[in-house]
Amino acid sequence: MLRNIKLYLESEWGISIYDSISLILFAFVFVFALTYAFGISKRHVDEMENLPFNDQNDLDYGKKE
Repeated sequence: MLRNIKLYLESEWGISIYDSISLILFAFVFVFALTYAFGISKRHVDEMENLPFNDQNDLDYGKKE
């Protein structure tokens, strides 16, 4: 099946193998990003969202004990 897609892309649009590889790589990265974005929990998103406003991080950052 992939061979048929490759032949179609090469014949119709003139896409070479490097263009096909980059298109497939982009599709995999895009699908991975979507599954990660919709798969993380609401609690984790809230923790990361409030991280810059957490005063405990500011207090501990410059201290040497």
